[in-house]
Amino acid sequence: MNNKNIILSIAIVGLLTAGTILAQGGPIGDRGEDCAFDQQPTREEFIGRKQDMMSERLELALENGNITQTQKGMLEAKNLEMLEAKEGLSDLAPEQRREEMHELRQEMKDWSEENGVSLRGLGKGNGHFRGVGK
Repeated sequence: MNNKNIILSIAIVGLLTAGTILAQGGPIGDRGEDCAFDQQPTREEFIGRKQDMMSERLELALENGNITQTQKGMLEAKNLEMLEAKEGLSDLAPEQRREEMHELRQEMKDWSEENGVSLRGLGKGNGHFRGVGK
């Protein structure tokens, strides 16, 4: 066999293999349906996920004795209020968004002091509880 025949044989085998893989749903197969990288969560899903994460942290704080059941309820309600307050901030100009976020953080700090609720350790450093109470 000469070089042209070898190259042609390799190309044909490659094409047949690629065709078989694509016919089976691609290199990921049917698992690709579970990978929804292009889908953004709805507003309700996003808020629900954020609330679930906060509820888990609050439940842990309650179990550790860091907050009371009453404080947990107050914090869950305030968390939802703050998430809703952040709703349209992404449409603002960067400087205005920073100012609004500063005001929301100050509001949260004032609320925690007025209600005697410590926020230390409840945030993960990237949410509205970030830096509050330090």
